[in-house]
Amino acid sequence: MPAVTPWFTGAQVPLAFLSTDTGGNPQDATLLASVTCAVVQPDGTTVNPVVSHSGAVGSGSYVATFTSAQAGHHIFTFTNVDPTYPGAFSDSFEIQPLPDATIVSLAEAKEILHLTGTTAYDAKIQGYNAAVTNVIEYWCGPVMQQTVIEKLPSRGVMQALSKPPVLGLVGWTGYPPGLASSGITIPSPPSPMFPTMFYGIPYPVTQLYADPATGIVTHTSGLPFLYGSYIWQYTAGRLVIPGCIYEASKIILKHLYMVEGGGTGTGTGTGDEETIATPFGFAVPNRAYELLTPELAASRMVVA
Repeated sequence: MPAVTPWFTGAQVPLAFLSTDTGGNPQDATLLASVTCAVVQPDGTTVNPVVSHSGAVGSGSYVATFTSAQAGHHIFTFTNVDPTYPGAFSDSFEIQPLPDATIVSLAEAKEILHLTGTTAYDAKIQGYNAAVTNVIEYWCGPVMQQTVIEKLPSRGVMQALSKPPVLGLVGWTGYPPGLASSGITIPSPPSPMFPTMFYGIPYPVTQLYADPATGIVTHTSGLPFLYGSYIWQYTAGRLVIPGCIYEASKIILKHLYMVEGGGTGTGTGTGDEETIATPFGFAVPNRAYELLTPELAASRMVVA
């Protein structure tokens, strides 16, 4: 199985399989062709990387190298159809998308944790980094710049996008996932609204205004959004990450890492007064949550 995570799109992932007899002793297959590997990608397609015998490792050891092309969860299976020593093994690994969408860089995270002299913990740090980003974006809305695609029902003269801050509306130039065979015409001129019904009325990007802070979209002439649901496409996040978000990210990162290592957290205090329970089932230092307060308010603004 993969020895290092996370892997990013385009990485070569080493896969390994140990063939044994019924007693668990390593045994080579009679023919190399008896051992095959299949990797099921996130879109359901299967890739069969070339399998080779790893004599340097020892008897029964087989390896394959998978070159990743898709982000997401992958499942791999080794199968040995040797008549004397048949066997199989299956496991999974995750491929992360590029670019890396974490608030704190790996280099700065290692400096915070005093681990600049080694790469042994890089994978663990990157995993915590991703978790911290997910939690903060749950509270504050998108922080890293990202494309958002979501289905929303039409709502009068104002349409509230669910993930502000909004950086800009993006017109559709192709079909959204799952609608390629619908027969609905791609909006022209380009619109960020893709109708899910034939009689939908998508407005051009140039006729719409999206309030950056609230995500409220209005037509510049005051026209209403009519007829069913639309699949919206837009970019969200912060052009500049506010200092309070950045510092809170570093506090949570250090806290999680130290708790995993058997420490008492990032501060001098311990116990319930030092942390806040989250919907994710783990604790986050109160001072980190307090730092996020200005951005919590900004991302929850609604139209009365």
